[in-house]
Formats: sequence, structure tokens, C-alpha cells
Amino acid sequence: MIDNFMLSLEIMWKGMAGIFFIIILITLIVMLLTKIPSQEKDNN
Repeated sequence: MIDNFMLSLEIMWKGMAGIFFIIILITLIVMLLTKIPSQEKDNN
């Protein structure tokens, strides 16, 4: 029974690490996109 528990913990930490990595990646992409100035010109 403890073997199944340890196996489930291994699967869980891999999943949590994957989710954490994806959240950081999305955050960095959004931060980079906000730093890029828009190329639109005002026609007023």
C-alpha cells in the first residue's frame, strides 16, 4: 500500500511542477508582450 502512495506522490509532484512551469511561462510571455510598443499610428 505504501508503494502505491509513493507512486501517486511521484505522479502528483510531476503534475504540479508542470503546471507551475506553464504558469511562469505564460507570465513571462505576457510581461514581454506588454513591453513591446504598439506599431499602430494615429491618423488624427
